[in-house]
Amino acid sequence: MTVDFTKPVRTVGGKHPVRIFCTDFQPSADFAFVAGAFLYAEGDERLTRWNEEGYHLSNRAWDLENVPDSKWVNLYPNSLGVLTRSRKDADSCQSFSPARIAVIEIIDGKEVKVHTDV
Repeated sequence: MTVDFTKPVRTVGGKHPVRIFCTDFQPSADFAFVAGAFLYAEGDERLTRWNEEGYHLSNRAWDLENVPDSKWVNLYPNSLGVLTRSRKDADSCQSFSPARIAVIEIIDGKEVKVHTDV
């Protein structure tokens, strides 16, 4: 597993967003850690650390992964709309004539989800 700490990260098990405080926390000369926190439950933020590859020291569910990069596009009866970076952007640039029939989410350029809650 390789985690890019210049991009958003989350926990593998619960998909909790993680705030990274530093990537070079070095309590001894032998090793370095990534330090950060995530909202474990409502009102319960956990401060913890991971190794440089994103593995948690004792809880595999708290290992890190990058948040998938999503793109969004509106689907019309006979065409597609422009590619946007968020659902909110897709919603704001939709055409009402003809009416949108779905919104397509493209995740990491590989996975496609069709949202019909338009």
